[in-house]
Amino acid sequence: MSALTKYNDFISQLFGGESEYKFTDKGKAIKQHMTERLTESVNMFEWENLPIHIKPNLLEIMLQMTGNACFYEHNGELYIFSGGLGGEPDVNYLPTIYTIANPALDISKSLRIDEECVVMWNNPTMTSLYNMYNRYATMMCENEITMLITEYNNRIMSLISASDDRTRQSAEDFIAKMIKGEIGVIGESALIDSLKTSRYHDTQGNLVTQLIEMQQYIKASWYNDIGLNANYNMKREQLTDIEGNMNTDALLPLVDGMLKMRKEGIKKVNEMYGTNITVRKSSSWEDNEIEINQNQGKEGDVNDNPENNPE
Repeated sequence: MSALTKYNDFISQLFGGESEYKFTDKGKAIKQHMTERLTESVNMFEWENLPIHIKPNLLEIMLQMTGNACFYEHNGELYIFSGGLGGEPDVNYLPTIYTIANPALDISKSLRIDEECVVMWNNPTMTSLYNMYNRYATMMCENEITMLITEYNNRIMSLISASDDRTRQSAEDFIAKMIKGEIGVIGESALIDSLKTSRYHDTQGNLVTQLIEMQQYIKASWYNDIGLNANYNMKREQLTDIEGNMNTDALLPLVDGMLKMRKEGIKKVNEMYGTNITVRKSSSWEDNEIEINQNQGKEGDVNDNPENNPE
């Protein structure tokens, strides 16, 4: 086997051996979109001083996709578990029992919440981001399929029909030469007379543009929902600063609520297990909040200045 063949085999294995992405495989496409966004959102928070057995990315995946995570100490080591909520509800109608099972640790228990374990919630409504991710991913998948079908239709400008096999073969030879860049000739007028063309599709450039804008809108809305500023204004003209920042007020509530629940959970964990874990917004999310606050400060300065107020 040559070195080039080995290299090609390696590249094929690296990319899973698939030569074509199947847009019409909705299940796979939706999962792919959700995974791509989750890969970004797991970096939403910076965790420090986590125990050795708790990985920040796995903790975030558990919180964001299941809505909660259970901190429990087993054999002197602190772990996180995903399990089931139950038990007799407390005065606030919240569950009091968390059931865990982990084959690797050979453990299966029902733990009393806030007595034997600490349950951290993903957000104030104690829900996951799964349904939101699934909704946006499904919308993007459907729009991509529509774009794909539109592209296929745009390739078919007209349909060619032939009355017999000889005419059909002559037409196919003519098209084959045109694809190769050669000059094709149909020599007999009888063949020309037996060929018919019917206009199949009226190209509508606006439709493709609208689908692209729809895809941009869905993706930007998804980013905005997880606290990242992505412009979905469809104006072709240059945007003003006010138009560019008009959606900033909607960016922070979700992330702020998620951070609040993490801090409340970490406080309980630190008190119960003597740890010193901390959490804060990371990278783009923290920078985005600083930029929003700066923009709001500038707008406030302009409005509060008497010289800028005619009244």
